[in-house]
Amino acid sequence: MMIWILLINLVVSSIMTGLIWFVQIVHYPLFNKVDTASFPQYQKQHVKRTGNLVAPLMILEIIICVLMVASNDRIDIKHIIWLNLAVLLFIWTCTFSLQVPLHNKLLGRFDGMVHRSLVRKNWLRTIAWTVKMLLSLALLEQYYAFE
Repeated sequence: MMIWILLINLVVSSIMTGLIWFVQIVHYPLFNKVDTASFPQYQKQHVKRTGNLVAPLMILEIIICVLMVASNDRIDIKHIIWLNLAVLLFIWTCTFSLQVPLHNKLLGRFDGMVHRSLVRKNWLRTIAWTVKMLLSLALLEQYYAFE
């Protein structure tokens, strides 16, 4: 059972890492190219569509991390599992304390300062998801190394 949890963890972490890099490098920087009259509707649709894609994956990711903690009986991967969960909790904290409020500020109108803050602060999640994906890969490698 643990091998499946680790594999799903790696797959979901990899999807989220790819998605966050796309958002960071392509999507967020293009916000300032949308004309100001259309921006509130654009932002509303962005929040809705992105939420519909990302929310289930983030929920699955937290469930998988909790399952890893609960199902693990191996001391050799325990620290990586807990670190993996800690990084995910950091991502959730950044999402709901930084990114969501900034997105909400952009719902009414485009604001260049808020937009720059959104892009700059999203680097925290971009780096964290990349670290989480690498930890997920290390978990699988470590699991097989001592199997």
